[in-house]
Amino acid sequence: MSSLSPPSSGQSLTCYAAIRQSDYGKVILPFTVLRRLDCVLESTKDAVLAEYTNKQRAGINPELLGLARFL
Repeated sequence: MSSLSPPSSGQSLTCYAAIRQSDYGKVILPFTVLRRLDCVLESTKDAVLAEYTNKQRAGINPELLGLARFL
């Protein structure tokens, strides 16, 4: 029976060491892009979350609002 416990620090280091040097950019680049987007959007995060909450309280599905322009 296998356990789904979090990996110990030794196991996680082994996981990172298993990434080949040629694949390093494929792994790091997406996380770098996500972090930069997070930094750029940080100033508007509170306003966006407030608007999202307002839409939900009004009974509007916020996820579908963006799709309406394609109909």
